[in-house]
Amino acid sequence: MIHPSLKCFENVVLVKSLNKLEKELQKSNVCGTSSDLESGKLPLSPQKLNVHGPNGCDEMKRHEVVLNLSAIAFCLRGLVMETRDVEKGLMDLLQWENPTSHVNLYEISSKIDALCNN
Repeated sequence: MIHPSLKCFENVVLVKSLNKLEKELQKSNVCGTSSDLESGKLPLSPQKLNVHGPNGCDEMKRHEVVLNLSAIAFCLRGLVMETRDVEKGLMDLLQWENPTSHVNLYEISSKIDALCNN
């Protein structure tokens, strides 16, 4: 959840003008420019998701695994909260800069991706 959001934020922040983005999108004749959040692909193959390490997870003690997973969950919770705060701040900034437009970060990001992948 974190990496795609941050990548989306990076792409959106780099856009100088929403009107210019729309014009470039129309000029390039990209079909299907509507935002489709379900079109993403997994960054890792399913086989890699099942691998826990060179020797497997069985050699680790159970309490070490629980402790490590708890620490990761704690860190991820904080990271997710901060990412949501950044998203809200970015939305507020974009809405302030474009008061007459409806701002949707993910729609803008998908348009940028459509232009880059064309």
